[in-house]
Amino acid sequence: MIVFNQDNLEQTITIIPRFDTQEALTLTLKDESTSEIVYTNALVNTYLDGFIIATGLEFDFLSEGERFSVLIENESGQIVYRGKAISTNQDTQNYSISYDTFSYGQ
Repeated sequence: MIVFNQDNLEQTITIIPRFDTQEALTLTLKDESTSEIVYTNALVNTYLDGFIIATGLEFDFLSEGERFSVLIENESGQIVYRGKAISTNQDTQNYSISYDTFSYGQ
């Protein structure tokens, strides 16, 4: 899950893509409470050691506890990443979730 800090105007995300791609990428965020697409834009990204690092993302619409579906596609329309994001200004913690178990770990 991606965590956006609503106190920061500029965000950076790091993801593990489904496959290596050198094509331009597009990020789409959909608000899970309204099913409305709130953001679609090209990414400024770097592919490094199996990770995609996208920088310079500016979101002025974040509020506490907002949840988003995240979709990153390449120019060919292939899904490079699909996941979830949450907006908060609280400290993040490490959680482990498995079937019928929810635990906090460090």
